[in-house]
Amino acid sequence: MNDTVTVIIAILIAILTLSVIHKHVELQVQIRDLINVTLRATKNDEKEESP
Repeated sequence: MNDTVTVIIAILIAILTLSVIHKHVELQVQIRDLINVTLRATKNDEKEESP
């Protein structure tokens, strides 16, 4: 194979890897936000129930 083709394939693989990592991190942030909202709602419910 030509060196240029090898470099292009390596760049494409790097871009694909970075996009997958970015999506994964984005999903983790969304899950963490969802958990925080759920915990906040639970705390508010406990405050309302206490006399």
